Amino acid sequence: MVYLDILFIFVKSLVSMCVTRGRLAHRSWRSELLFRFLKSLFSASKKQPITWLRDRQEALNSPDEKHKVRFENEHIQGVDCLWCKPNTSTTASTIIVYFHGGGYVFGSTASYKNVFTELALASNAWVLGVDYRLGPEHHFPAAQDDCLAVSQHILDQYCDFRVILAGDSAGGGLVLDSHNSLLERGVPSKPAALLLISPWLDPANQLASMSGNEHTDVLDRQLVEQWRQLYMGDTPTDHPRVNFRDMPCQGLVPIYIQAASDEIFIDQIRAFSKRVQAAGVSVRLDEYAGLFHDFQVLTPLLPEAKQALADIGRYVKGSE
Repeated sequence: MVYLDILFIFVKSLVSMCVTRGRLAHRSWRSELLFRFLKSLFSASKKQPITWLRDRQEALNSPDEKHKVRFENEHIQGVDCLWCKPNTSTTASTIIVYFHGGGYVFGSTASYKNVFTELALASNAWVLGVDYRLGPEHHFPAAQDDCLAVSQHILDQYCDFRVILAGDSAGGGLVLDSHNSLLERGVPSKPAALLLISPWLDPANQLASMSGNEHTDVLDRQLVEQWRQLYMGDTPTDHPRVNFRDMPCQGLVPIYIQAASDEIFIDQIRAFSKRVQAAGVSVRLDEYAGLFHDFQVLTPLLPEAKQALADIGRYVKGSE
């Protein structure tokens, strides 16, 4: 049934490409097809339990270039994690601790193997994916606590490595929360940098792009509110562990952000980047025209996704 649903949605999206025009000027034919597929998949998930979306996301993953890396499972501070290490003779000096996206309610290290592979090869780094607890089975702040525990452990145990915290969508928020919590705890070691891909920075954000870009993005306001409710319940949307609109910027390490120009989160991402820059923190924001939220996870199906992850690799190598 899972694969039949995927096939049906894909064929429906393919037919719509032939019948309905309206592709954005900067959007390739392939990216438009994948956009329509994900838009339909997410739309169908609104009327289903979250396990429906989880199952279909897992079925879409097929590791590419897996012969170039090796995967190793490790249980760290009570959290299941997955190492991705390049099969090269060169010794890595960087560890990227990665928090996957999924609105705090879906996603896994298994479904992110392609992303981990691309990042490991492009950055010549070890990538550690974190299988943090998800809602609604585990409510806020379960995910934050898991990511913080793993981050602190890696910083403590791998003192000879540059440790970078990375994440996409909700995982981007988990990166900022982990960094802020480490500062509050006075942990001696801190990350070398933060990598944020289409970060979800403000759950209650109502800037123009939240409504204006609903037709060009795979996400919409109803969808993200549904996910927020599943994980956060009655937790206020301005809680500092999930809302970074007014986050103090003092003490932040360098930040690299990637976002799509046509995603619903773009206004909050731009506002965050400007505030960080105004505080004197090193920040770089790369926007990808014509693309949509979290397109990077579509590697290797989407050339633009592979290129964006290669851009991250260059940033990581250049910041050494």
